[in-house]
Amino acid sequence: MAQKKHIKHHKIVKTVAERVRRARQRLGMSQQDLARKAQASLTYIGKLERGENSVGVDMLARLAEALGIHPAALLADDEPNQFNCEVVRSQFQKQAAKILARNDLTSLISFSSIMAHVDNSLSRRRS
Repeated sequence: MAQKKHIKHHKIVKTVAERVRRARQRLGMSQQDLARKAQASLTYIGKLERGENSVGVDMLARLAEALGIHPAALLADDEPNQFNCEVVRSQFQKQAAKILARNDLTSLISFSSIMAHVDNSLSRRRS
């Protein structure tokens, strides 16, 4: 069997890899969550985030949609910061539901305290 030739990727491959990883982590998504939403394999997402796979245009669009950002944000020189509210809301609700489903008083008190702190902080910003 012929040995696979190693391709030296352009630096944009590493940029896309870092952007995908950061956006995924900011949303609290696992690689498996992203793979499912982008209709990709877990192995592909892992290799992509390590910069071992370059991404095609179709996959770039699917990744961006799954992450709630514009595809250009994964390629642009500046840091992607334009998250889609619906995607972020959905991820937040998923994370909150996990915590609320616990029958652990300490977790619930901690979550309630954190949410109250965030609410107070946001209220002060609006004032």
